[in-house]
Amino acid sequence: TMRSTVADTADQPSLADGVNGNTQDLAGAIDALFGAAAAKGFQEHWANHVDELMAYARGVAEKDTSAEEQSRRTLQGFEQTFATFLDDATEHRLGQPALAQAFVMHDRMLLAEIDAYGAKDYAQAHDLSYQTYDTMFTVSGQLSDAIGATVAKRLPTGGSATGGGGMAGHVSDH
Repeated sequence: TMRSTVADTADQPSLADGVNGNTQDLAGAIDALFGAAAAKGFQEHWANHVDELMAYARGVAEKDTSAEEQSRRTLQGFEQTFATFLDDATEHRLGQPALAQAFVMHDRMLLAEIDAYGAKDYAQAHDLSYQTYDTMFTVSGQLSDAIGATVAKRLPTGGSATGGGGMAGHVSDH
């Protein structure tokens, strides 16, 4: 979507709709895991992040270095507040500083990719896109582990053999 914004392609609105749908899906997952208040906070943080990345892409497209710099400053605030949000949600399993650093690196890579794309250095933009994608596997894996450990302690233990299963009282021994 950022590249489409820089290139001003016809598919940009459709791509933006896809990103918005993704944000809603992620907020729905947060709702299921942590509740409505957390989902609202997540959606607000994440939507602002996406909006700022898109504002940066528009700045690159319009060669507006002032807009680019404003987006960089705003993203720095996001990286800290979003890291705090996730650190709190996962009961400090990863630590705010480590999360913030991961988001700083992620955003730097995204912005460098868009800078390269805007400069028509498509090979560099591709390489940075791949590196950004690849790096997020590590971060998402760590977040998944932290979220899983946080949520797991709230789940029931045992299974149907303990008499706690949903159908335990309804199944015959045929």
